[in-house]
Amino acid sequence: MKNTFDIQETLAGCLRDNRVHQRALVDNYSGLLYVICNRYLGDAHLAQDAVQESWSLIFKNLDKYDSTKGKFESWASKISIRQCLNNLAKKKLKIVDFTATSVGETSSDLQKQMMSRLNANQLTALVTELPESYRTVFNMVVIDGYTHKEIADLLNLTVVNSRARLNRARNILKEKINSLNNTDSWVNTI
Repeated sequence: MKNTFDIQETLAGCLRDNRVHQRALVDNYSGLLYVICNRYLGDAHLAQDAVQESWSLIFKNLDKYDSTKGKFESWASKISIRQCLNNLAKKKLKIVDFTATSVGETSSDLQKQMMSRLNANQLTALVTELPESYRTVFNMVVIDGYTHKEIADLLNLTVVNSRARLNRARNILKEKINSLNNTDSWVNTI
């Protein structure tokens, strides 16, 4: 059976306040938005709240979406990421700035090592366990492709601090992976 979801038709229906099209849009993209929010917030309930807040913003600003500038899912994802960042900022956390130390491994070496030892669910679980400030920067760089300059602007950090948080996140993940590998317990961490 062919999937009859047509994004352009659905978006046009949403702009006309058609509830069927709005439900179709939510049904098709809520899973993606939840995964993004959960990655940033690390808590299922907070992620669900952020998805709801994201949908509110998406529908409020739907008339501003321009399909010539990118896919809807990218546009909606960015709204969710910003919502998560806003939610994190509201918590007014005082985050200790760490200076990262180099471990002599390149980013691609670490990524290859991580992927060879873990499946996606295990890696997601480890990233979720990172302290919030590191998890946020890690997600923004590694998963969502933000530059350190963009992160610095969005999170009100310096570029150096953004890089330091990414390096610290990678070091923490490396330690966790090594620990799991040494105990052979990583197979059961799903």
